[in-house]
Amino acid sequence: LRAFAVLTQVTVVANYLLGVLFAFTAGSRVYVYFATYCFIFSLLWAIVAFSGWVLVGVYREAVGRAYGEEFLNGPSRPGRGLLWGCLVALTNRSAGDGAEVDNSYYHDEEDDMIDDELRALYEGRGGYTNA
Repeated sequence: LRAFAVLTQVTVVANYLLGVLFAFTAGSRVYVYFATYCFIFSLLWAIVAFSGWVLVGVYREAVGRAYGEEFLNGPSRPGRGLLWGCLVALTNRSAGDGAEVDNSYYHDEEDDMIDDELRALYEGRGGYTNA
C-alpha cells in the first residue's frame, strides 16, 4: 500500500518534469510560464509523495503497536484480504477485545470537575446569568 501510494504520486512528479523538458525543447521558443508551472507543481507533488510515505509509515507503526505486527503482515489464512483485516480491527476496537489504549490523561480529577461544571451550565443549573 505504501509503495503503491507513493508510486502514483511519483508518476505525477515525472509527468510534470516531462512538462519542464517539453517547455525547453519544443521548437525554437522556450515556454517559461509553462516550465515554471510544471516545476513548481513537480516540487509540490514531490513533497506530497514524501509526506505520504512518512504518514503511511507512522500509521503502520501505530497499527502494529495497537494490534501486533502479525496484523500488518497479512492474514494467516489464505483468502482473507485487507477488507477482512479492517473489519476485524473495527470489531475488536468497538468490542474492547483489542489492545487497550492508555487514556489515563483523559481521566484527571480536575477535568472531571470542569466537565461537571460545563454539563451543569449546559443544563441550566450553573447559577450564572447571561448579561
